[in-house]
Amino acid sequence: MDNTFLAIVLLIGCFLLGLLIGWLIWGRKLGQVKESLAKAEKTLGDRDKEIISLKGQLSTLEAAAAAPDDLTLIEGIGPKIQDLLQSIGIKTFPQLAAADVSRISDMLRSAGLAMANPGTWPQQAQLAAEGAWEALEELQEELKGGRQA
Repeated sequence: MDNTFLAIVLLIGCFLLGLLIGWLIWGRKLGQVKESLAKAEKTLGDRDKEIISLKGQLSTLEAAAAAPDDLTLIEGIGPKIQDLLQSIGIKTFPQLAAADVSRISDMLRSAGLAMANPGTWPQQAQLAAEGAWEALEELQEELKGGRQA
């Protein structure tokens, strides 16, 4: 009986030793896998940021490459002012609709065209961008030289 008991204890000891060795080996492997996963997630996050940045650049380039609108359809804008607007990157109705009036006023003053008043240009450009030509015509009938009458 002593040999049987000793064999069982030895068998249980070997089993436990095997579990311990396996736990150490797989624990280390698991740590390596977790580390690799963290690196991969960081790389993916960096790539996502890069993709978002590239999409923004693409949108900017597409907008810049878009055919310019005829900004002279806006009351108060003639060919010379249209050229000035295009020189600062305002080439389309949506761009003009989103433009800062004070920035345009400064540009006009610098060009010696301070008599032009861009106050209604964004509103007119928004209507043109939306294709609301009748509403634009009605608004322009109320204007005098691009200014509220």
